[in-house]
Parts: sequence; C-alpha cells; structure tokens
Amino acid sequence: MTLLFTFKCNKAYYSHFYSFGMFKAEWSDPKYYRKSMTCFSIVAMIFDGLIICVCVAALITMEPFSNMLWITTIEVAALSLFLIIFGCIELYKLKGYLSYTERDEKTNN
Repeated sequence: MTLLFTFKCNKAYYSHFYSFGMFKAEWSDPKYYRKSMTCFSIVAMIFDGLIICVCVAALITMEPFSNMLWITTIEVAALSLFLIIFGCIELYKLKGYLSYTERDEKTNN
C-alpha cells in the first residue's frame, strides 16, 4: 500500500497538475525514471483490467437492478475503465512531461 501511495504522489507531483515546475529537480537518468513510470502505469492498468473482468463476471450472475451491489459493481467497472483510459493518455504524454529533464545532445558536445 505504501509503494502504491508513494507512486501516486510522485506521479501527481511530476504531472504538471499542481504547477510545481520551478521546484522539480532534474533527473540524473530520466530514461530510467520514465521506464519505471511506464512499468508502474502498465501494471496499474492490468489490475484495472482484472477488476473489470471480476465486475463483468459478477454482473453476469446478478439480476439487473436487483440491489445496490449491482449499482456498485457498475460504478467500479466504469471507474476502472476511466482509469485505463486516463492511464493511456498519461503514457502518451509522459515523454512530454519529463522533457524538461532531458538535455539537448547538441549543447552537450
């Protein structure tokens, strides 16, 4: 749980959502950080996919609108689907978010 919470806080801090651009440190190896963020995001999306599978399996066995569990299962499935969609968007924009840490190779020579 601590690892997940730390990852989510780190992701929120470096996502430009809170405008902490002036406080961000440059990474010594930004490619390693980007790879680790990519791996954690993919694992999180896989877990969300598994949650959707469990929700679909539960919905197959229930009567529609039978009780609050049915509604809760629909909500969990919808939220997991949104997390997968937003995770894909974040993976697409991750290189741009971390571009401030990558030095231009032309200026280093």
